[in-house]
This record gives sequence, C-alpha cells and structure tokens, in this order.
Amino acid sequence: MEVNNPMKWKNQYLSGAISAGWRITERDLLIADVRIPVSRSLVTDLENTTRWLPKQDVSDPASTLYAEGTATSQNLTQDYSLYYRHDFPSRATWTASAAWLSRGVDRDRAFRSDTDIGGTILPEAGYESIGSFEHGVLTAQTDVSIPVKRWHISTGAKFSSVRSQAENTFSADAAPASHFDYSEKVAAIYASADASLGKWMLYAGLRGEYTWTQTTISNHYGDLFPTASFTRRFGKAWSLTLQHSSRISRPSFSSLNPFRWYLTPYSYSLGDPYLEPSRLRITEFSIMEGRKFKTDISWAHQKGQVGSLVLLDAEQPLLQVEQYGNFLDVDRLVWSIYYMFQGGERYVAIARGNLNYEWDRSSRPEFPSSQGFGAFLRLTQYLQLGKSFSVTCDIRDNLPGFYGYRHRKNSFQMDLTAEYYHSKSGLRVALEATDIFKTADSPYAYVSDGVTLHYNNYLDTRSLLLTVSWRFGNWNKSTPRAVKSNQEESSRL
Repeated sequence: MEVNNPMKWKNQYLSGAISAGWRITERDLLIADVRIPVSRSLVTDLENTTRWLPKQDVSDPASTLYAEGTATSQNLTQDYSLYYRHDFPSRATWTASAAWLSRGVDRDRAFRSDTDIGGTILPEAGYESIGSFEHGVLTAQTDVSIPVKRWHISTGAKFSSVRSQAENTFSADAAPASHFDYSEKVAAIYASADASLGKWMLYAGLRGEYTWTQTTISNHYGDLFPTASFTRRFGKAWSLTLQHSSRISRPSFSSLNPFRWYLTPYSYSLGDPYLEPSRLRITEFSIMEGRKFKTDISWAHQKGQVGSLVLLDAEQPLLQVEQYGNFLDVDRLVWSIYYMFQGGERYVAIARGNLNYEWDRSSRPEFPSSQGFGAFLRLTQYLQLGKSFSVTCDIRDNLPGFYGYRHRKNSFQMDLTAEYYHSKSGLRVALEATDIFKTADSPYAYVSDGVTLHYNNYLDTRSLLLTVSWRFGNWNKSTPRAVKSNQEESSRL
C-alpha cells in the first residue's frame, strides 16, 4: 500500500499569561500563575491518494482511493497554579503547590471521496467526521528539603485527578454519537538523598505510586521506581557519572478513546481503554568537562510500550483500522555527544548529536519485530549584534534510518530567530521563522498485517512567529520560579 498525502497547515494562536509573586515575609513566598492559550488550525489536503497494489501471484485488481478535504481544530486551555514556599532558619524548605488545567478541543474533518477499482470509478461521496474532547486535571504536591551535615534529604507527596471525555460522530453512520468517559487518580510518595563527599557525589531516590482508573472497567495498580547515581570528579572540571533510573510511561488520552475517528470512509483510528502504562528503565554512563563537553552511553528498556498497527477490519474487510496496543518491548542503545564553542563574548555554537540502535520486539503476529540504526545531528549558533539585538540559527537533521519501528528518509530543519531585548524596560520582541527549506517532514515505511505501508506524505511546517513580551515590576531582580505540579499530566493531552 502507498499513501501520498501532502498537506498545507495554517495555525492561529493567541496566548495570555501572567505570573505574580508576593514576598509575604522574608521566609514566605507565594506565586500565582495563569495561562490561557487559544489556538485554531486548518489542515488542507493538497492530495490524499491511497493505492492498493496486489502481489504478483494475486489476481485482484489494483485500486485507488481519492479523499481530499479539510480538517479544522479549535483548542482552548485554561491553566491556573499556586505555589507557596517557606524557608526555615535551619536552611530547610517546605513547598506546596496546586494546579488546575482544563482543555477543550473541537475537531471537524470534512472530505469528499471516490474510488477506482480496476478502472471502475465509484460515485463520489461527501463525508464529515466530528469530535470533541474535554480534559480536566487537578494536581496537588508538597515537598520538604532538609540539610543534614553533608547530606541533602528531600521527600514529598503528590496527588493527581484526571477526567477525560470525548464524543465522536461520523456522518455515514446511522448510530448516534459515541461517548467516552475516562477518569484516573494517582497518589505518589517519594524521597531522595544526595551528598558531596570529597571527589564523590552520591544520589539515591525511591518513588512509590498507586493508580486508580475508571472507564468501561475499573483498574488499580502500584509500583516502585528506584533511582541512583555516582559521580567521581577529576581535576577542576572533569567528572564521570554512572546512573540508573526507572519511571512510568502512561498512554495519551486520545489513544484510550475506544471510538472511531475517520480519516477517509475506509480508514479510521481506534483507541483502547484497556491500555496499560509501561515501565522504562535507563542506565547511563557519562563523561563531562564542566558545561563545555559531555558524552554518554545509555541503555533503555521499555516493556509493553504503546504502539499502533494498521489492520483490516475483521467484520468489514474493506475498512482499514489503526489500533493501539501494549505490544512492543523496546531496547535502545544510544551514544550521545555535546560540545559548546565560545568565540569571544558575542558568538556561541553548540553542536550535539547521537547514534542509536533500536530493537522493537512485537508480541502481535500481525506486526513483525524490527531493528536498526538512527542518527541525529543539531547545530545551534548564537550571535550577539550590539547590546540589545541577537540572531540565532538552529539546524537539525535526522539521518535516514530506523526511528520507532519506522524506516524514515532524511529529515532536515533550519530555523532562524531575530530577537531584540531592552534590559531597562523588560521589553522583548522576537521574530522566528521555522523550517525555512520545507524539509522537516520525511517519508517513512513499515510492515503491518503483512502489508508494506509506504507513507510519502508532506506536511508544510513553515511558520512565522512574532513574540512580544514585557517583564514589568521588579525586572531588574532575579525572582524564584515556581515548580508546577501538573507538568507530567499536561504532556499527555
């Protein structure tokens, strides 16, 4: 199967944000933060052609599906947070934070479709796929930090409550709109200790989590996540570090939605409310020279990672369905390198890159296991022109290789940013142009259900972003930053 789907994308984005802090006493600080971004996107199919090519020993005729249209998406987010900090005379600190995040998304895809089967063209038809999503995330967190001689002890607890609702409608269905309701509660406690003992730096931590979920079924589970690292310093700047960490990776809310989202009359995606989180373990060895140079080798293992596979619908063989499942066990060996060059006071260049080899072992017979090399390069150059004006050039390149069970062609992106900053007034104006050469999206291929899928897509990701910000109040003083309690949850929306 070959898919050609070049698209043109237009986005309108407006964001309002304010952060205010009150120094209640010399030891008490309160920070309130409000962010309300609004966005609207329009994606237009320049072409959407899917060709089914029969194998040489099969007599079925080749067929082609044409489905062009537009997809609109509107997104409103409300993010409110409070952060409180108290400093004790003994240099111990206590912090407490709470946050409420609400996001509503409306999606509408309208398209026309016609099919050519062995030269016979079926009548053209119009379709519409409509979806709405609402997410509410409430989090609360408290932490205590205590110095004990050479040691620094930290402990804390966090609670999060998530509610996700969705509705989907397809104009060709006789059935009413489908409704999906998902709730999740997570309670966590954690503790860590670190110390600097001569040329050695030690760190050890343990996090325990218990999770309750409710959708078509109820589920609950708990787990422990240890972390440890050892650092040995040599001379004034060099150091060696060995560390091991483990954490949980939860599926996105959209991949849990069990109802159909149609891309064409014959193609839809389908989530799975029974998806489970996966556990990720990482072991890393690194060498550093201050902030100038770093290289490391890491090994990561993730069992039961969520992947997507494309199958034919068992009840309606003409329909193609993209399904999610915990069917991948992934191992990844990565060598990374970082180097910073500073030419005087006005020029800084940062070069970084990695070479990785990935093994993706599948537990589903329809999705074959695969493996391969991948490589990433990035060069960021910063040039200061005068006291208030600067220019940044950022170049990224994913070389042809294997990335997340897909074989991709080369992907190159170049961004330019010009920035003016007036330190006395706190005014900042930045103009950013992204993906100047229109080369950020690359074709890819993989095998699913015995079919080799070639996606020769192109997404026009060029953009021009103008940012104007003003830091008023005590802009000449450094101010503490609040740690938001919902960073992990917001990344899954």
